[in-house]
Order: sequence, then C-alpha cells, then structure tokens
Amino acid sequence: MKAYIRDAVLSVATSAPFSAFHRVLTRDTAAIFLLHRFTDRDRGVGGHPPQQVRRFLGWLRKRRIRVWDLGDLVRAIRNR
Repeated sequence: MKAYIRDAVLSVATSAPFSAFHRVLTRDTAAIFLLHRFTDRDRGVGGHPPQQVRRFLGWLRKRRIRVWDLGDLVRAIRNR
C-alpha cells in the first residue's frame, strides 16, 4: 500500500469521531494486541521499536482505552 494511502487510512481510523463510533459498535469486545519481539540493536534483534510501542500505549491511554494483561482479561470474562 502506498504510504500516503496508508497514512490517510490511519488518520481516519485513529480520529476521535471514528474511535467514538467504533467503541459503540464494539462494546463487550476485546482487541488482543500482541508483540512478539522488541528491537534490541545491541543484540542485533529486529522487532517493534520500544518508542513506537510507548507512543501507541500513550494513544490508548489518552482515549481512556483500558489495557489489560491477558490473564486478567480471561479471569474477568470467566467471572462474568
């Protein structure tokens, strides 16, 4: 996908109006966010740059999206 198309899609998908609309449609759902590996240049390991992960988690916090540990989420679902 061309960078400008990707950027336009991300801009719309992360906008406040779209996020609010999406939240209404996805009540009682959970998105699973998995990262398999973080970049560690000292060891020659490629992966997700920690700065990018911090920025993404900050975006979630700013929108008051609750971030759960997977085990806590499973327990909460089981205890409903």
